[in-house]
Amino acid sequence: MLFVSAAALASTPAQQAEAIYERGVAETLARRAERAAGLFEEAYGLDAQHRYAWNAAIVWEQSGSFARAHVWYRHATTVAADAEQRGKDLEAIGRVEGKLARQGFVRVVLAIRPRAAHVTVDDAPVALIGDARIVFLRPGSHRLEASAPGHLPVGDAFEVKAAIELRLERTLVSKAVAVKEKPGISEKPAVEPAVKPVVVVRKEPGPEPAGGWKRRVAYAAGGGALVAITVGGVLMGSGAAATKDADAMTLATRQDKLAYLTKYDDGLALHRAGQVALGLGVALGVGALWAWLTQPAEAPPGVAVAP
Repeated sequence: MLFVSAAALASTPAQQAEAIYERGVAETLARRAERAAGLFEEAYGLDAQHRYAWNAAIVWEQSGSFARAHVWYRHATTVAADAEQRGKDLEAIGRVEGKLARQGFVRVVLAIRPRAAHVTVDDAPVALIGDARIVFLRPGSHRLEASAPGHLPVGDAFEVKAAIELRLERTLVSKAVAVKEKPGISEKPAVEPAVKPVVVVRKEPGPEPAGGWKRRVAYAAGGGALVAITVGGVLMGSGAAATKDADAMTLATRQDKLAYLTKYDDGLALHRAGQVALGLGVALGVGALWAWLTQPAEAPPGVAVAP
């Protein structure tokens, strides 16, 4: 007589998953946590139901396998029926993350493109659940490897520091982009080309062109002229305003007359200072114009100047 399990007799994946789930419940009651969690995971693989993922997570958490519990609570969030159920899943995720942190583990988020890439950390696969790959690691050196069809593989080491969450981003390069094939041309030449030495030529500064000092004088004098003319205009304007205020004063007493003379003299002094600054600006402007107009003409590139 042949004995066939209920899972084998089930006609649909959902029925098979339910039969496997019942076996998982029996293993849980028998306190065989690892076997029970494995059966719940198998049931979820056939039919992604929330209760299968949730029971797998609960069993792993109760047995102290918090990293595995974290994985299955995250699976549960992806198939939660409503916001309340998802809220319980997220609460459980926070609980096991706290337990992992107290054990010294660090949360590492892996953002690997393309999403279909096969990713391992320290040779252990890290699955994409929802929109993220998350793994918990001890502080120290670790190795990430990622591969995908049609892409160049990536493999590099990274360092995890205590109590500092880490995010790693890697994008695999498409082979079509890395190697551009052309009709009739092999990807690799039959004879490797000789390596040409790279010669670094240090270019020393040449002598200053004739008349270069005049250009510097023109720039400096022009700038000074602009400043002097601006200051002169301000001073002359202030002097004119002071004399105008003095003319508007009432001269009823001796003190009023003294204040008038002081105000008027201040205005004249400002006006004279402005005239001096303005004259200096004009002189500098003339000097700048002379220096600019008398500098020697430069030859265009590639044209020699006759001596």
